Amino acid sequence: MTYSIVLPCFNEQGTIPSLVRAFSEVVKEDPKIEVIFVNNGSTDGTGKILLEQLAKIHRASGLLKIVELKVNKGYGFGILQGLKVARGSLIGWTHADSQYDPSLVPLGFKALAKEINQNGPTLLKGRRIQRGPLDSLFTMGMSVLASAVLKKQLWDINAQPKMFHRQMLPLLRDAPHDFALDCYLLYIARINGINIIDMPVKYGRRLCDEAKGGDKLALKWRLSIRTTKYLFALKKSLKNKINNAKT
Repeated sequence: MTYSIVLPCFNEQGTIPSLVRAFSEVVKEDPKIEVIFVNNGSTDGTGKILLEQLAKIHRASGLLKIVELKVNKGYGFGILQGLKVARGSLIGWTHADSQYDPSLVPLGFKALAKEINQNGPTLLKGRRIQRGPLDSLFTMGMSVLASAVLKKQLWDINAQPKMFHRQMLPLLRDAPHDFALDCYLLYIARINGINIIDMPVKYGRRLCDEAKGGDKLALKWRLSIRTTKYLFALKKSLKNKINNAKT
């Protein structure tokens, strides 16, 4: 495999059929891509539907696979388990909510490969475009907060996809197991001098159900509270490490 993309799926039974079909087309167009669906402890029919859908396609080729987790230990945990079995030299993750065209995934990997060849270690991230004013305002606020707390420029933290060379994997050994994983990845790239580029991604509405991170205002508020707590916890942890190193 040249590329591996991980899709964490938690209670996504409504989106799975179209998602599998879309990524099977991606694999047909570019057989260098490996797609890893992580059934992240779903309590609905996600696991069963994944098995049924992949059985209808070409799962035997090994290009589409499932990682089955019995218990949901967090969004980040699911992604990290998927990355453990990824075989690609360039790897990454994206959401399973069908909010953008999956054909952008191979384009992202190819753009990343070109950037690495020209400029060295690089992380590619999505940059959401053509969004509503509330979503844009929320994203801007969280970006400003994260940048101020961690003293590193961070923007559109939760935008998908995230892609990088597998040589970055050791840097994720202390990564959080929740939604803070996206922030942690960008921060780790910054402090290690890794170039960050973005790819414009037009987001649509979910096909069904609601976003785990928050389409509704109440969900966005809860996500912002969790993220804020994590930012200050990470800052404190880094300060303690610096003090311990001095002693």
